[in-house]
Amino acid sequence: MHRLQERGAIPRHRDIARSRPDMGEVSRLLALQPVAVLAAIFPGAKPSRNELRLGSVAGEPGGSLRIAIGGVNSLRWIDEATGERGDALELAAKALFGGNCLQALAWSLALLGLDDSTPPPRQ
Repeated sequence: MHRLQERGAIPRHRDIARSRPDMGEVSRLLALQPVAVLAAIFPGAKPSRNELRLGSVAGEPGGSLRIAIGGVNSLRWIDEATGERGDALELAAKALFGGNCLQALAWSLALLGLDDSTPPPRQ
């Protein structure tokens, strides 16, 4: 069982565990625990109550990147400097894997405990 499941944050549904969820479902599962996911993507970042603000997906200090925490837009993000936006999975892809969604999907499945490996290291 993965650390997010141990805390009771991510339910381990048998139907999800047996079949690989699609990217939309993975993004929705990530959005259930925004603070834990953001800590995995941006270690040391200090989110406010409703959002995390950074300079960009590289994680430097600043304010043009806004990431929602909680609610219906949990882990939805926009970089006001570039106009880029997306969901939790796209955030992981941009921040950790240079935009590679397949690598972000593998990382996310491992983080959620929906595969048998540990999350791949950041690039």
